[in-house]
Amino acid sequence: MRRHHPAQRREPRAARALGFETVGTYRRIGWKHGRWRDVTWVQKPLGGDGPPTAESQGQGQGLG
Repeated sequence: MRRHHPAQRREPRAARALGFETVGTYRRIGWKHGRWRDVTWVQKPLGGDGPPTAESQGQGQGLG
């Protein structure tokens, strides 16, 4: 999961282009430079819809 400030207009578009989706926004979470700031959280699915496989769990690759 990743967070960014909504005022950074390029970042949300770049995140969507990389497969991230918005999962929530905290409104008026902080005061900075004389105004309230929101923070938007985005996430990117790392696997498919099925159950995890041994490979996705790092097994069989010398990692587990």
